[in-house]
Amino acid sequence: MLAKNESDIIETTLRHHMALGLSGIVVFDNMSTDGTGDIARSVPGVAVHLDRDLAFRQGGKNLKMTEIAMGHGAEWIIAIDADELWYPTRAASIPAAIRDISVAGGSCFRARTLDHVCSDFDDDAEENPVLRMRWRRTKLGVGKAAHRCESGVHVWGGNESIVRDGEVVEPPIRGKMLIRHYPVRGLKHLKRKAAFGWRAVNGQPGVHRNACGHWRKWYIRLRENPAGFSDFYRRKILLTDRKLKKEHGGWLEDPFTPAHLM
Repeated sequence: MLAKNESDIIETTLRHHMALGLSGIVVFDNMSTDGTGDIARSVPGVAVHLDRDLAFRQGGKNLKMTEIAMGHGAEWIIAIDADELWYPTRAASIPAAIRDISVAGGSCFRARTLDHVCSDFDDDAEENPVLRMRWRRTKLGVGKAAHRCESGVHVWGGNESIVRDGEVVEPPIRGKMLIRHYPVRGLKHLKRKAAFGWRAVNGQPGVHRNACGHWRKWYIRLRENPAGFSDFYRRKILLTDRKLKKEHGGWLEDPFTPAHLM
């Protein structure tokens, strides 16, 4: 797991996955300033490493984390984002779901994402974004990858593919696992994410110009029109009653309870 200023969600994320049977989680803390690293260290089974490379080189970082996990005896690697909660759909634990996939002959797979959104219907008194953000898009998002540990194999790009023998491979989709995704958790979070995305890609060596293009657009909009950014958030990000009526069928109230709270 790569993490940068995720203090509002990372404890929920980590405890959820440990409760579902993971043997351990390796976290690369990218110089967080909000206590993310300390929160992660408080969770049993989590090994935190300081990541001092600001640039958005996710593939290389995934390779380093994979090597560390293999050093701890890992048999499979799941590349979890700090704002994602993986869960099995037909088994009691993540390892059990992976065993089912292995029996079917799979050495790698992708799990589809269910993208949750902020809405006018959220209870702002609830601090935990996973419990607060009850609405999600009905369209399934791009799958995220997991793979059996093998020398030279690691997750690539935005965790949607793997590298094997120097070639990028898109693993097959497997419905035995799904992911709850919480990419934007409020206006304040969007502002912070936009600023980080810009710093991560702007002028950094080895980073393709198109990397995190949406973050760049968000940041330019925030920088050029700070007052209008709130309106942009409401029009483009927030689920309102008007959007719900206009795009009926595109949204679903589908609350989720993390495993460690069940």
